[in-house]
Order: sequence, then structure tokens, then C-alpha cells
Amino acid sequence: MFVISRIYRFLSGFIFFLLLGNSLIAQNLDSLVASVYNKQETLLIRNEIRKRLEDRANDPSVKEIVQSLRVWAAFESIPAPEFAEGVERFVILKDYGYTWEETEELIPYFITAKPNKKDIPYLGKFFKETTKSKLPEDTVLEILRVARAKQWSGASVLVAGRLVVLSRKKEENSNATLKSLEAVLPKQIQTLSDEKKNKFLDEWFQKEGKKIEVKDWEIVKADTIQVLSPTSTKENFQKSERRTEIVWNEQGEWVTKERPKLDPNILFLEELNSPSVQTTVGEKDKRKLVETVGQTWIGTPYLYGGYSKRGVDCSGLTKSILTDSKIGMNEKTIPRSARDQAQIGKSVSRDKQQMGNLVFFSASPNTSKITHVGMVLENGNFIHASTSRGVVIQSLNEKWWKERYITGRDVFTGAK
Repeated sequence: MFVISRIYRFLSGFIFFLLLGNSLIAQNLDSLVASVYNKQETLLIRNEIRKRLEDRANDPSVKEIVQSLRVWAAFESIPAPEFAEGVERFVILKDYGYTWEETEELIPYFITAKPNKKDIPYLGKFFKETTKSKLPEDTVLEILRVARAKQWSGASVLVAGRLVVLSRKKEENSNATLKSLEAVLPKQIQTLSDEKKNKFLDEWFQKEGKKIEVKDWEIVKADTIQVLSPTSTKENFQKSERRTEIVWNEQGEWVTKERPKLDPNILFLEELNSPSVQTTVGEKDKRKLVETVGQTWIGTPYLYGGYSKRGVDCSGLTKSILTDSKIGMNEKTIPRSARDQAQIGKSVSRDKQQMGNLVFFSASPNTSKITHVGMVLENGNFIHASTSRGVVIQSLNEKWWKERYITGRDVFTGAK
């Protein structure tokens, strides 16, 4: 019976895969993107994808990427010329063994930083390793913000991520490690000779080695030199995964065991109920100020990891509005990432939203994964930071937002 059950599950999955493949094969590139772009833009995208990918353009795997990217395109207002470039980037990531869901959250960084093709595998590797080692999302955001400001190559981003991860067992503040890297990490570390790469890493270890486990350092240093080689191939990346996976797994297990993540809602409730943080402005008055404060952010450019009017991302915007002096929420009560912000306050259904509530969406094929956050304004509108357009106001009833809505949170009442 057990064997029959396994065979049945296998056949069911195989038939589903065939149906999905046949469904995609039956669709052309035009029909896949037509729901987001007009006819002229659709034609431009199709031609550009074919130009970049040639015979691969009609592969089912490429069409899957197109199908997934179009939702992000709707959310982030990706211009048509950049859509084809985005498809090519994810084809490269797929060729190096990275799945869509492992790397899709790099899309905002890709759009704003515009990395070249050689950067892409390193950025995919960086994101996979930092996820596996459970590096906090706000630290990942900060690394990529610094990377863009310092114009680091994908290889330099990978090195920065590895050094931050290796240091954090003995360095309470990950940003301290990142700050020291800002001054010394070469912009294009992969262009250095092996001798100079070794020298940089040795000098780093001599200075910062007290923060790093020696056994991990030896493995990661040797692997880093090899994967940064100008002749590094897809096979090198796969070997690197096998060599270093135990290090990143141990890091993640250490975080889970030694530094259990504090539920953001616990801190939120403690701070909100503390007499020391009460203000004379009532809940209703604070809600009314959301529109006024939000309007001052309109037109602010998007910056991955940004948290000011020089540049801001989606969760940076919502945190900034709530902690504005006019509204007065405590910085500590509002987490930095969208997924953590979705844990605070009280759940509110889509049809009962009111001004100031946070609304969360998913552009991912895994529609339970939060990838975007905005804040409710009047008349069914919400304010959010779009990658391509900056801070804008849109309607919650627009097609993509309506279909991809996950949850809403009332952060003014404090109840879970």
C-alpha cells in the first residue's frame, strides 16, 4: 500500500508538471506580459528577450521566469526595457543553480543598482548564504545599501556578506563589521591577483580574527579565493556550495539556539503599554496625521535599504511615517523589515482597513510570502515605495494589489 501511495504521488506530480509545461508552451511571450504592459511595450519586451536569449527564449523554464517576473513588474512599475534585462538575470541565476524563490527578493536591488552579468551569480550566492545562515533581513538590506553606495561588485558583496556572517558570533553589532569593511573592501575584489586577495583576507583576519572561529575561517578563506577566480565556472560555484554549506548551516543553527529571535509583537506591546512612551496625542489624532506626514514623502526616490528622504524602500517608508515626530511611535516598536512589521499590531480584514493601517502583499509565486508593504490612506488608497517610481499613492482596488493582498495590521490599537 505504501509503495502504491508513493507511485500515485509521483504520477500526480509528474502529470501536474506536464500540464504546467504544456500550458506555458502554449502561451507566447506576448500573452504572458500583456496583462502588465501595452501592445507596444509587449512587442519591445518580446523582441528584447529574443535578442538576449536567442533560441532559449521559448523554453518553458524561461516562460516560468517571465510569468513570475510580471507580478513583480506590476508591483514595482518596472519599465518595459528593464523587464527583458530582469528575465536575463534570472536565467543566469537558474543556470548557476539558484531557484526563483531563493533569489527573487534581489529584484529591487537589481533594478536600482543595475549590476552587470558577471555580478549576478555572486549576488545570488550572497543572498542564498545569508538566508541559510539566518542573517537578519535588516542587516542584508544594510549590506546591499552600502554596496550600492560604494559601488561594490557582486563578488565584493559576497565577501562582505561572508565576513559579516563569520563575525557575528563574537560581534554583537553586525553593522560594526560592515562599517569597517566600508573603508577597506576593494570595489572589484575579483579583479585582484590571488596574491592580493590573500593579502586582503589575511590582513582582515589579523585585525578582526578575534571575532571569527578559526575552523570556519580556513574553509571560507580557501573557498573565497577559488570562487573569486576570473575563470570561476558554474561547477566552481556548485563545489563552493558543498564546501561551505556546513558553515552556513551551523551559523543558522547557532542563531536559532543561542540568539532566539524576539517576537516583534512582544516588544511592540511592551513599549506601547509603557507609560514612558505614551504621548498626549490620541489614537484618532495620530491616524489623521498619517495623510499629512505621508504626503511629505511623495516623490522620494527608491533606495534599497534606504531610510530617509534621500532614498527609502517600502518598509523603510512605513517605519519612517510611524516614527515621525508628529505621530511619535517609538523606533523600537516598529521593526525594519516588512515581514517583521506584519507581526505587530492587530490583524484587520481587507474590507475593514482604516487610515494608518499597514497592508502587505506578495509578488512571489509563493503567495504567502510577504514581499511588499504600504500604508492605508483615505478613500481606499495607500502609500508605498515603488522601485522604479519612488514613493507614490495608488488604489488598493487596482488589479494586482487586490489579487496579491495578504494581510493588514492595525498598529495603533496595540492588540494582537
